[in-house]
Amino acid sequence: MTRAGHEADADLLISHVRTAKGGVCTPKRIDFYERLPSTPLGKIDKKALRRRARFDAI
Repeated sequence: MTRAGHEADADLLISHVRTAKGGVCTPKRIDFYERLPSTPLGKIDKKALRRRARFDAI
């Protein structure tokens, strides 16, 4: 989530992590979603999120 009036930029976030943590800890990509998939109990559905990430990478 971002603050009101602010926008997130994947390249800026990646460069910040590279500066702060180094190349080994830097993610290869960052995906932004409007909503995260959730289970019937309201928890984040990690399996569905991984499927979505694999599908988006194709």
